[in-house]
Amino acid sequence: MSAIIGAEFAEFHRPFYEKDPDGYGADVRERLEGAFKVTLDEYVRAIRERELMRREIAGLFERVDVLVMPATVCTPAPIATLMACVNGKEASALWVHSPLLRPHNLTGCPALALPMGFSRDQQPLSLQIVGPRWREADVLRVGGAFEEATPEIHAKRPPAA
Repeated sequence: MSAIIGAEFAEFHRPFYEKDPDGYGADVRERLEGAFKVTLDEYVRAIRERELMRREIAGLFERVDVLVMPATVCTPAPIATLMACVNGKEASALWVHSPLLRPHNLTGCPALALPMGFSRDQQPLSLQIVGPRWREADVLRVGGAFEEATPEIHAKRPPAA
């Protein structure tokens, strides 16, 4: 699936990048350089895989209305390091969100991330509500119901870093 995201990322940014590569941070330049290397075969193969994913998720939504699941695998990373703690190990905070968020971007399913509380050390936690394609109103309705049912979560703010 990275082939789709990479190719589309590269296609959008190519004219800007070619004009001013120094206008991009080193991390984004690195991602773009990798994205420019996606071949047509890789892209077409990924498009086919995405269609299989869309069919599979459509089948799931024949049995359930929405999915309620974590939005991230850990609490937010400190801005100073951008390193997150996942299962006791450090990982780049730039990528730890991908496993739970990226599939919905690829399948076209609407998803809404909301605060759901705080960790033991008072860091914010979030959930996401995912619905079938073209059912954004259902996702927003469930999100609104969750917010109404949990006003104490939405009134609390984490400590400033």
